[in-house]
Amino acid sequence: MKKLLIALAAAAAISAPLVGGLALQGASTPEAAAPEKVAGLTKATPAPTTTDEVKTIPMNSRADVIDTKARFFITKRKDGVEVKNVLTDTTEIKQGPAAAKLEDINVGDYVCGSRRKVSPTEYTVIKITKFGPRVSKKDKDSAAAKGN
Repeated sequence: MKKLLIALAAAAAISAPLVGGLALQGASTPEAAAPEKVAGLTKATPAPTTTDEVKTIPMNSRADVIDTKARFFITKRKDGVEVKNVLTDTTEIKQGPAAAKLEDINVGDYVCGSRRKVSPTEYTVIKITKFGPRVSKKDKDSAAAKGN
């Protein structure tokens, strides 16, 4: 067992410089410089991403402070940092299938939807799909049992 372990360690020590040397060479050979042109085929290049293109991320936040005139609500994270969620003119607000307004959201309600990150403490809200008090897991289970 000891001899096997020593043999494996020696093999790894000997092969490490070889593998590292190949990785350092990179595309120094002509074959490695253009691997996408094999047998007349070209490799598809991904479209360049712009800095304006920002991912939409899901939101499930508690509205701790609401300002209806300035159209934003603030959420406090566990570490005490306040995060500002700004609503624009194009923000779609719904409560389930029905249309709603920012004034319908109360302090302490949980707001679900999607948003885009502007800075570490500011987001632009794209869509609000539902809001209201948080439903505990027990309440969900009992409602599901009543429905069946």
